Order: sequence, then structure tokens, then C-alpha cells
Amino acid sequence: MENSQPVLRREPLAAFPLFGTREVDVARDVVGRTFCPHRLEIPQHALPRFATRHNHVAGEFLSLNHLSYGAEVEIDPGLLEHFYLVQIPLEGGADITNGGRSFCADRQVGSILNPSLPTRMIWGDGCRKLLVQIRRDALSELVEVMLGARLETPLVFDPRLDLSRPGPHAWLRLLTRCVQAAEARRAFGASGYRFQRVIEEELALALVQAQPSSITHFLESPCARAAHATHIRKARSFIHDHIAEPFRMRDLTRAAGCSLRSLQIGFQTAFQVTPQQYAIRARLDRAHSRLQFATPAESVASIAHDCGFTHMGRFAQTYQEVYGQPPSATLRTGKAESFDAAGLRSDSDTQH
Repeated sequence: MENSQPVLRREPLAAFPLFGTREVDVARDVVGRTFCPHRLEIPQHALPRFATRHNHVAGEFLSLNHLSYGAEVEIDPGLLEHFYLVQIPLEGGADITNGGRSFCADRQVGSILNPSLPTRMIWGDGCRKLLVQIRRDALSELVEVMLGARLETPLVFDPRLDLSRPGPHAWLRLLTRCVQAAEARRAFGASGYRFQRVIEEELALALVQAQPSSITHFLESPCARAAHATHIRKARSFIHDHIAEPFRMRDLTRAAGCSLRSLQIGFQTAFQVTPQQYAIRARLDRAHSRLQFATPAESVASIAHDCGFTHMGRFAQTYQEVYGQPPSATLRTGKAESFDAAGLRSDSDTQH
């Protein structure tokens, strides 16, 4: 794959600057408060080029970050303990050690730092990265919902994230849409977006399914059972009854009475989609209905956003594929029909 990365701004999340400094001690302190205390060393010859910039925007249980040091730096946080950190190099490269694995990261290879394993890194000259910090307790809870069982040992990912593979590449596209939604103030930060938890769960679960880990054998086991028809029926009812709400995967599995993994296999067999994809289609149908009967004050963007879609380009593309016309055309038709109906009522009132 020639270029594994979707297009991002030259400096992602520039609207959310956390700090910038040329002082090593300040950089160590502020980055340490955002992530965790760590050792930060800069070779003497690299000090003139040292210039840290950190952009940061938080969600409910994960945050999006863009970080660069300008110069070569050695970073030794030891154990991260409370969070996973996904690192996507946008420029330059880094030597990564997490546990017993050591490798080079670049634009084709990202990394996932496991909190239960010691980490050491050397970021090369000019290296800058997109970082996703995911709270360990929240991700562990999601995995338990997926498996329908408690995790007896920590979730450990293969730390080498090969962005040329289809799964990680698709995950990176999803991450890019989250960054773009944050930059457009439609999600994360102070947006107050009702579906914030939903998009974070989607991003986290997609990572678990895309990257080999200590639970991959459970997810790919031929012994994994599809949900019974009764469970699927309950899940479908729950989705349609709560389609206007930002429900969590835990709520869905409780209503269905089985694990998320069983639902995934069952939905894939019955409908050729996952429960999350089924919910997206149901939300798309809701958006279609609202576009047909929109008020004069409503727009495509406001309706899509209210129905759980943060990326307007992706929404418009999916809508066109399903309904054969862009959402703007449905909106125009709906408003025209509403205007005509209002005109007929007005004429009728005048005659009487």
C-alpha cells in the first residue's frame, strides 16, 4: 500500500492547543500531567531544534492528541498503568519497545503501548504523531461486554500496528473521521455531543477487532456461538426503541441477554452486518424520515448530527448509496411538499 494514511491537516487538532515550549522541563511536566510521569532526555546536539507542541481534546474515556518535539528525544515512562496509547506517526519515525517487543514505527507502522508492560521510546528528529489515549478501565469493560465474561488477565495488544493491513487501515480511517469531527466542533471537547460515548465505543471496539491481542483467539474461535433468534429479536427491538438515544453496547447486550460477540455473529449471519452497523442503518432511516418532513429551520447537517452522524461527507455518501439521491435533494423535496401543503390549507381556509 503506497500510503496507509488518510488525509489529515498539516497540524491536526490545531484548534485545541494545550501548550508549546522550548523548555525541556516544562515539556516533561505538562506532557507528564496529561499522560503519566516519565523520563525525557534530549541529546546535547539536538537541543537547538527542541520545540514541543501538544494539541489535545478530550472525550468521555479517550482523548485525541497531536504531539511533536522537533528534535530527537528519548522517552521512558515505564508502566503507563491506567491507559493504552495508540501512536500514529505522521512524519518521521520512532524506535519503540513495549514489553519484550522492539520495532521501528513510521508512516506505515504505528504502535499500541500496553499499560501493563514497560515502555521505552526514541522519537527521531522531526517525528510528530497522532495519539489516542484510551482509559484502561473503560476498554476492559468494553471487552468484557464483547466476551460476556470477566477478563482474568490484562488485555495485551500486539504493540506493532501494521497500517497496511485492512483492519488497522480501516480503523485509521475511522480515527481520521473522529479527528475531523473534533476539528469541526461536532464531537469531543466542549461540543456536548449526545452521541459522544457511541463514537468512542465504536472506535475502541474497532481497534480490538482490528489488532491481534490476547483475546483474539476468543474472537476468532470456531466454537463461538451465534446469538439465539430470541436474543437477536430483543436486540433489534432495543435498537429501534432507543434509536433516538445514545445507548451503550452494555445496554444493548443486557437487553438482548447475551454477549456482544454472540450478537455480532448472529447479526452477521442474519443480516450480513454487525449490531453497530445495523444501528447506523436504523439511524440513517430516521434521518431519511426527518429530512422528508423537515421544518424550514432544519438543515441536512443539523438533522444528521442529531441522528448520530458527525462526518457529513461520509453521511452524504452512505445516504446516496442507500436512497439513490443526496440528502440535500430529499430535504428540498420535503420542504417543497410541506410548502405546497401549507399553501393548499391556506387557500382552503380563505374559501371558507
